[in-house]
Amino acid sequence: MAKKETSKNVSESDIFPISRDKMFQLILDNIPTRIFWKNRDSIYLGSNHLFAKDAGVDAAPNILGKTDFDLAWKKSEAEFFIKTDQKVMDRGESELGIIEPQKHADGKESWLETNKIPLKNDDGEVIGILGTYSDITERKKIFEDLKQKNRDLELKNKELEQFAFIASHDLQSPLHTIINYIDLFQSENKKELSDEGQLYFDFIKDASTRMKELITGLLEYSRIGQDIQLETIDCQVICEDILKDLHGLIQEKNATIQLGDLPEVVASSVEIRMLFQNLIENALKFSKPDIACKIEVTHSDKNRYFQFTVSDNGIGIDPQFEEKIFIIYQQLHNKATYGGNGIGLAHCKKILDTFGGKIWLDQNSKDGARFHFTIPK
Repeated sequence: MAKKETSKNVSESDIFPISRDKMFQLILDNIPTRIFWKNRDSIYLGSNHLFAKDAGVDAAPNILGKTDFDLAWKKSEAEFFIKTDQKVMDRGESELGIIEPQKHADGKESWLETNKIPLKNDDGEVIGILGTYSDITERKKIFEDLKQKNRDLELKNKELEQFAFIASHDLQSPLHTIINYIDLFQSENKKELSDEGQLYFDFIKDASTRMKELITGLLEYSRIGQDIQLETIDCQVICEDILKDLHGLIQEKNATIQLGDLPEVVASSVEIRMLFQNLIENALKFSKPDIACKIEVTHSDKNRYFQFTVSDNGIGIDPQFEEKIFIIYQQLHNKATYGGNGIGLAHCKKILDTFGGKIWLDQNSKDGARFHFTIPK
């Protein structure tokens, strides 16, 4: 017969070799967070060592019976602490993540993240408050530094955009004058000009025209994101209007363009129109000369945003140039063959940055180019 097991009696002294009060205080003093508790009148009933040190009390038990006006805080801080105490106790609900300043006993001032919880008896009546807090001075300093850097960056960006706008706007006029005078001179002196002289003037006019196009592109680029008026836009209608405007180019390229059932988005109509037009024009421009151009514009619903796709069967883009194609004035192909000024995709990226979206080249596209972009709902 198996021997019967007998349980050993464990006394309270075995569990707590020191008194419960001392054990409780020992635990509190080794928690790396300030802890305190008060009664209904905001009189302190206890705290841990870290809190007592901040408050200018030599030992945690000596905080008993004191109020915030007896401690190291400023009067305004003491009033604020008591006010939040009463708010929590009156409502019977916790206040979490309270950000507040505090002056310590050593004169140091810091920022705290405080949590206050109502203490209730067995009957559910609020009898006081339990509070904890952490020093977030360093975190707040880093946050404020980042905010200031962001403000400085925004200011610099605005200054750069304003400079680009003014420079490009003011440069348009003299270039326009140069082009007009070249036309006038050529027409009035056509007979006197040699073939070589005529060629030189054609070079000057072409260079001036290209510069004017670049400046116009820079002006448009600088305007993106300014004075945006958000509205609900039907992308289907926008794209259908674009196809009407591009009718001549579509016929020239013998192109077939298929539009999916496109959704409505909340954005700026001017920018959204520019976005779709640049992508469709690019697909037409970089089509293969010996193959009928086919372009497809579709979308999918991704819960928090719409993802659009513009694909074609043109000459395509080597994936290694994905980063380069979204930089202003970057061109991969011969300008004489394909034209353009290398700004269209840069426009698209800046537009989508403005609305919190993104654009990328599908590197798995084997036939032509396929661009994806997102617009948040």
